[in-house]
Amino acid sequence: QKADHIARQTVPTTIVLLVDNSQSMSRRIDFVRHAAERLADRLRQQDKIMVVPFNKQLGAVTGPTNDAKTIGEAIASMQAKGGTAILDGVLESTKLFERSEGRRAIILITDGYDEHSAGDLATTLKAAQEHQIAVYVVGIGGVAGISIKGERMLQEIAQQTGGRVHFPPRESQLREISEAVSTDVYSRYL
Repeated sequence: QKADHIARQTVPTTIVLLVDNSQSMSRRIDFVRHAAERLADRLRQQDKIMVVPFNKQLGAVTGPTNDAKTIGEAIASMQAKGGTAILDGVLESTKLFERSEGRRAIILITDGYDEHSAGDLATTLKAAQEHQIAVYVVGIGGVAGISIKGERMLQEIAQQTGGRVHFPPRESQLREISEAVSTDVYSRYL
């Protein structure tokens, strides 16, 4: 079928900022906070964000809100501890969108190291797809980077949900990545 008209349209967006707060992120927690703050800085007035730290389970959920101070305080209070369950975190986060309208996105900030998920990739992908949630990944590696297994899983999550994946090696790239992610999250093509 041939497209007669293509137009860029911005729509209200609900975002879950799903931030890995596991012990494996402890050396990079300042980098993680900075990445989360950069992404939250791009929030538009009509959008809502939920800040959701996680390790083996979801932490205290802040939001949905568009109040920059509230978002900043939630990000600043994050502390790295415990193990990681990425797939379970994404799956549980899909339930947070039950009353949201417009575009839905999860921005997952993680090192890709998942040692505690009880669920599997297929179940997580199905839930995100059924709720029409795009998952964007900012993969922040530790000293050794991100494992091949973790990188593949993160790429699969983003690809299968209509999101994108970024692996910034340096903090200086966060501005560029946050702009690219927010532009993509906040826009869709009709």
